[in-house]
Amino acid sequence: MNNSSTDIIKRQLLIIQLLLEGNYVSTRQIQEHLLKAGIETKLRSLQRDLAALEEILPIECRKDDKPYSWRWQRLADTSEH
Repeated sequence: MNNSSTDIIKRQLLIIQLLLEGNYVSTRQIQEHLLKAGIETKLRSLQRDLAALEEILPIECRKDDKPYSWRWQRLADTSEH
């Protein structure tokens, strides 16, 4: 696992790509998605990525159940995102 700026950006772009599909995905599912793309990452690094992305992008976390799940926020009164 490498944490160069380029690797972090690539990892975060792949996370965004998955979240844009619109369904809630758990951190484990995101980790598996990254692994399929050849990126091995620890859950804690992934959680930090999601927290950073949440500050600048319209993503939301469902915290009512563990593991937490994430998705791109939907527009009000629509199923579109």
